[in-house]
Amino acid sequence: MTEPATTETPRRKKPLWKRLWGVSGLIEIANEYVSDGDVRYFNRIAPFWYWARGLAGSCTAGGVFTIFVCLAEYDFGVTSAKELMPADLVNSILPSLLGFGIGVYALVFGVAPTLVRDLQAQHAAAKDPLGLETTILSLNASFAFPLVFMTASIFAGIFQKVITSSVPLRYATWFLLFTSLALTFQLVRTLFRLGRNVLIQKLDD
Repeated sequence: MTEPATTETPRRKKPLWKRLWGVSGLIEIANEYVSDGDVRYFNRIAPFWYWARGLAGSCTAGGVFTIFVCLAEYDFGVTSAKELMPADLVNSILPSLLGFGIGVYALVFGVAPTLVRDLQAQHAAAKDPLGLETTILSLNASFAFPLVFMTASIFAGIFQKVITSSVPLRYATWFLLFTSLALTFQLVRTLFRLGRNVLIQKLDD
């Protein structure tokens, strides 16, 4: 008696950017962050305008404050600005913020299922001007992206501490520091909104 032939569904090959060692995780989290958890972009990169909108605020803040530092050094001759190493601030401030963020991130997994469904309903009802189909997964990315960005900034701070003579790396580290602080503010804002929804649900119960 012969056994019936079975056909296996071929596994879908991962896109190239998900096979890049060391940066695939950062790209995946950033991609979900800028696309607000839209499931259509789980396996492909979101369009440029989504990235521009998603990162505009934090990157603009980072750029503006980096320019202030540059002006303080060269136009106003502030001695302390010239002597201060951005790596020292990165390696003293960001690890504490990273620990805070990881602790807060754990709260996501304790959210009640009813609240998750309510938040998903709010996302489904929202009309995005760029046509994104936002989901509750955007909450996950809103916590994860600032944390992974801080981690990358700490790595940059370590390199800047070693290669102190590189001016581009110095200003890149300033930019990463200020952008990380802007993302931390966004993280707190997300936490505030989540807390508000939790309290409203408890009142309704």
